[in-house]
Amino acid sequence: MTKISSIFGKKKRKEKEEQPSFFNGLYKFNHQNIVKNSQTSEEILLGSEKSDTLFLETTTKFSSFGYVFAGKTGINILSQMKTRIRENFPPALIVSTLNEFDRIGEKFPFIEVPNISLEDQTFFQGNQWYLTNKDRVEDRLARLHKEVSIVFIFVENNAFLLGLLTPILKFLETTDVQPVVVLNLPNDESALNETVSALTFIYNLMNKEESTNIPFILFDENILVKANPTMNLGELLTRFTDRVANIFCDIMLGSLTTSTFYQTDLSNFIRIFENVRGPCKLVSVDIYDNKPNISSLLEQKQLYGSSFSVKKDATRGFMIIQPSNKGLSTKEYRNFRDIYSNFDVNISILEKRNNGSIIRGIFTYNELPKSLLELYENLSEIYIEILDDQNNVSEYFDLINLEDLMNIQRYRINVRVKEEKVKE
Repeated sequence: MTKISSIFGKKKRKEKEEQPSFFNGLYKFNHQNIVKNSQTSEEILLGSEKSDTLFLETTTKFSSFGYVFAGKTGINILSQMKTRIRENFPPALIVSTLNEFDRIGEKFPFIEVPNISLEDQTFFQGNQWYLTNKDRVEDRLARLHKEVSIVFIFVENNAFLLGLLTPILKFLETTDVQPVVVLNLPNDESALNETVSALTFIYNLMNKEESTNIPFILFDENILVKANPTMNLGELLTRFTDRVANIFCDIMLGSLTTSTFYQTDLSNFIRIFENVRGPCKLVSVDIYDNKPNISSLLEQKQLYGSSFSVKKDATRGFMIIQPSNKGLSTKEYRNFRDIYSNFDVNISILEKRNNGSIIRGIFTYNELPKSLLELYENLSEIYIEILDDQNNVSEYFDLINLEDLMNIQRYRINVRVKEEKVKE
């Protein structure tokens, strides 16, 4: 080996050594118990032991953000956020049955919805319930929006709740508050009504005639399952819920914390949602070692760090980076900037943390992911039984025009039976 090649060889080895070895992307749970095991080591990791999700380290207080937690999904997220935010919880509103609300164990502003049969869990019934209880619901919403600049809405894939959410969003559009819905695409083992409800609601958001737009952050549970094939589904979803709750805490705090490089603030964060119609992509990586070369992680295809994948990059976004105690070099910062050089992406570099690093971000102006389009194609295999008050079938309905499903009072969802070919 020549002297020159020896020098470059050493440089390559050094760069490789500086790249993190221990990390989890958004959907990955490769390094379980790494936070728990660190508590007895010299390099303690501050984070959730349930999901091995690191906490952003800052003295910033929670403010300017509001939340609506609807149904079981919303309650589960709230329960996990409460373990992180023990005092002065951000302004929040719960929309659920009384049984679900009682699981919280604390008093929050609350709108009780009825516990109804599956056949009555329709968009029409949810919208009608809103109209009947309009004054009470809007009074609660008015109190919420006076305190915040942006509201994240976590909602279960329940047609009644999604039907109720539709006029709630219209009300919030009349205020100065930016609403952002958070949705999960159900996995293949989920109930059929959950998938149809999610797809119908997304279709409605994407085809709004109003001039204003509602952005929604989209997670894909099938990617989560694919990334962790040996893990029990129930346990996997529990850990993922904990991770998502903590990521939103980080994003909330990070957008309020002063950047050490290019100055950003909450207004930069809220601006990425302006005039957005369609899915927003969340990006998250937890790095458990102190190797500083973290920009390389964004280019790893098997990282599972994005909530969905598309061919074209988003054109607008807000990214929060908190490096390890080794800091972030100017070269690394330039690498991040180069990746998004042609896009309107704000990058906030925060003061270095004691151990580990985190990357958090939300990106808007995305194309529709292929996985979502494939689910819509599969609707051709589904039909709706329209029911009377005695659950008798009065009519059949094909999901050709999804907006029509919003106006059916009671229904049951079925899958067409495929005819087997007879062998000659």
